[in-house]
Amino acid sequence: MKRKMLYSVLCVLVLASLSGCGKNKTPSNDRVNLKEYHQQYQQDTLEVKKSSYEKLDFSGCTFADLPDSDTVCVLDVENRGIGVEEGISLAKNWLKDTGNTKIDLRKELRDASGQIQRNDTEEYPYNYPSVMENRKKLKSGDGFFINTKECYLQMGADGFYSVSDGSITKYLKQDGHAAADALGSNEENIVAEGSYEEMADKSYELLSGKISVAEAADITRKFFMQGIPFEPEKNVSCDIPYVSVFSMGAKYGYAFTMRRTYQNIPFAYSSSSSIVPKSRYYVVEDDKTAYVVNKNTVAAYTGDNEGQPLSVQREEKEILGLRDAVSLLNDKLARELQMAVDHVELVYCRVALDEKNEKYVVYPCWEFDGKVQNNNNRLRVYLDVLTGELHLYAYPEKGTQKSDGGVE
Repeated sequence: MKRKMLYSVLCVLVLASLSGCGKNKTPSNDRVNLKEYHQQYQQDTLEVKKSSYEKLDFSGCTFADLPDSDTVCVLDVENRGIGVEEGISLAKNWLKDTGNTKIDLRKELRDASGQIQRNDTEEYPYNYPSVMENRKKLKSGDGFFINTKECYLQMGADGFYSVSDGSITKYLKQDGHAAADALGSNEENIVAEGSYEEMADKSYELLSGKISVAEAADITRKFFMQGIPFEPEKNVSCDIPYVSVFSMGAKYGYAFTMRRTYQNIPFAYSSSSSIVPKSRYYVVEDDKTAYVVNKNTVAAYTGDNEGQPLSVQREEKEILGLRDAVSLLNDKLARELQMAVDHVELVYCRVALDEKNEKYVVYPCWEFDGKVQNNNNRLRVYLDVLTGELHLYAYPEKGTQKSDGGVE
């Protein structure tokens, strides 16, 4: 999994003034009715942008539209889990659906969960235990994978975490494993990128002909909403906030940054997952990229699954309005900190409550993303719209970190 580097000194500085803020609920008279707030929200964005704050600068900020939703929820997150025989069956069906029926499951289906110790005297991926030879010893199918030149499949706890049909590797005539397609190794030559709104009308020549970003995005949404391999959770849809175009010689492909939405409110997302160490919780943003290189389907992807089970812990009609949230944030941040905020949005923020990733809770939050002016590091803050609690982390500018993804 990709991870953002955390700057400890900065976090100590930021957190210095947060002691005691905890889970204190915001006063009821600070709340606004979400359904009725849309018109006022536009005025609030103008007021915030032109106002002066001691620690926050919104002069260059963009404010995302308020989602079309009447309520916000606090959501509990569970890992679905995949049984051994279920995992074998899912792998067989996927190979059939993708036309890779010649793949020998006894040889190629491997387990990366650590249930059985791997043998590193063997060449990858055969250093990982064979599922078919050890099916009676295994207790879970969550870590099953196939990685050949022809295709790649990696199962997670909620379905398929990472997939490639091998079409990119095949076109590039590479001898490596198809996992490179899903993990972004073959999509590094970016020729254009931007928000979906900026890129939607642009068209490029893919492997099967010219197609617009908007058309490819529509194919991508339909692909995931049909269930891969499980049906999306109730009230969950998928959104594409960011697009990159990469070249493959004379042809091109689209890399879509994906995120889930719940009742039209988007999940916080990142191109890299984030970990706040030495804390009782840390932020886990949606981290998913889908690659399209033809007019028919998604060629490869890696990331969070729309089928991850969610349950409502709490539902509310009123939230902390933007102006009050900004004032609260300005009060809570450390005195020495100056932050130039460049993006604000109402999102769902997923927080892990233990270091083993066994329990998550999703909170509705105002997301503030920007740059710390006195050291040029970036800071992302999530302010809970029901309690006023903060979840935050610092991270470097884009392009200064490397991936450590994959099973190898």
